[in-house]
Amino acid sequence: MKKLLIIYDVSYPHLEGGGQKRLYELGKRFAQHNFIVDWICFKTWEDPENTKVDGIKYIGLDGFNGLYSRNGSRRLLEPFEFSLKLLPKIKTFKSYDYILVAQWPIIHLIIFFFLSFSRKFNEKVFIDWWEYWGDAWYDYIGRIGFIPKLIESFIIKALARKFNFISISEIGLTGLQKITKFK
Repeated sequence: MKKLLIIYDVSYPHLEGGGQKRLYELGKRFAQHNFIVDWICFKTWEDPENTKVDGIKYIGLDGFNGLYSRNGSRRLLEPFEFSLKLLPKIKTFKSYDYILVAQWPIIHLIIFFFLSFSRKFNEKVFIDWWEYWGDAWYDYIGRIGFIPKLIESFIIKALARKFNFISISEIGLTGLQKITKFK
């Protein structure tokens, strides 16, 4: 049996949201086609530590502090918290035949920049790219928007050379095409 690893900060059905619902549906379908499907995410469910739903085994990372701040915007520290918690799991990645990594919360993709230097990962990593922000970062966080804009551009350029991108929207595809020769 082939093994698929899904990487996203939170999971469906434990937290509702479009990204996690998409990945859940994909994972469920792969499980129905005799794949072993694991999903690494923040643990947002009650015990046991790992749980299984519709053929997907959820591997929970401790330390979830919520996605949103009091004012309703996405917490800026959450992507860093997820990335730090994900780091110790890297050694397990090589045991999977395929790795499906969601674009958001983007900072965790820097880990894959370093993995891109290993040929073991080049053919098995798929990045599910949903949207491109570009200059919209300035509207979201003001003048310091240039920082996430640079990170987004760097990640696209660096990872498009080594990994497979799946663009699920026109906005995502347009952004990828702006920065790379992505087709």
